Amino acid sequence: MVLPDPANHLRLATAALVLGTLLAPQAGVLQSLEPLGRNAHVIIIIIDGLRPDLITAERTPVLQRLVDEGASTLEAKTVRPSITLPAITSMLTGLRPRDHGVTWNDYDPGKGSVTATTIFDLAHRAGVSTAFFSGKVKLRHAVRSESLDAQSVRFLPDASVAILARTHLEEHQPGLMVVHLPNVDRAGHQYGWRSDEQKKTLIATDLAIASILQVVESGVLDGPVRLIVTADHGGVGKNHQRLLRGNETVPWLLWGDGIEPHPIDSVSVTLTAAAALRSLGLDIPGTMNTGR
Repeated sequence: MVLPDPANHLRLATAALVLGTLLAPQAGVLQSLEPLGRNAHVIIIIIDGLRPDLITAERTPVLQRLVDEGASTLEAKTVRPSITLPAITSMLTGLRPRDHGVTWNDYDPGKGSVTATTIFDLAHRAGVSTAFFSGKVKLRHAVRSESLDAQSVRFLPDASVAILARTHLEEHQPGLMVVHLPNVDRAGHQYGWRSDEQKKTLIATDLAIASILQVVESGVLDGPVRLIVTADHGGVGKNHQRLLRGNETVPWLLWGDGIEPHPIDSVSVTLTAAAALRSLGLDIPGTMNTGR
């Protein structure tokens, strides 16, 4: 008879404890999230390249308000590698890059769209209207057009993306809308993260978010509203691919109907997909990260 190795048992127990510790906060976030129903409006705003330490009451009063009034963390973790296309695809699928397969970061029409199921696919099948607005062409790889009722995925600045999103929200009231704002990342690559130029860019980005929030608070939308606001990565120097805290730490917050102000523990951006589906009262596939 082969006796079990006590050292191996200890390693397994330790690994289980660590994994449980990492997943428990995410499970708590999702379990405490009140479903709003299929008449709700869930808006995901992704601020490309936003480091949490750039958010201040003076520079970004709208973002600071959402942090203060929502369930929020400034210690969320993006995926590895910490680059835009894999990270945002992870937000839309609830999967890590190695599982959803989108591991590149440039627009390449020959590679087609993500093959993993996205929240747009699930919402569309359930009869929930969908919309996607982005200022980067490469994000066409992260979605399938047939699951979108409205989309604009092309090279645009934040203000233009926000105008398109705001207009569509006001006129068509989609159930699920994702808005991707690219300018903070562009300023980081050109001038450096935390540079004065990037900080000035973020002021304008905050105003773009304010224009969308204005529609939300105008009373024009039928049904409850919930926002999820996050970023795909941070940045150090003029890039964001190395395994550094400044690259991998991002904000993640929930705001709107059914959300009480409180801090939450660090989560992964992959939780975004499950949080959106739960908010809409839709079933969450077992393959998605739910924190369990």
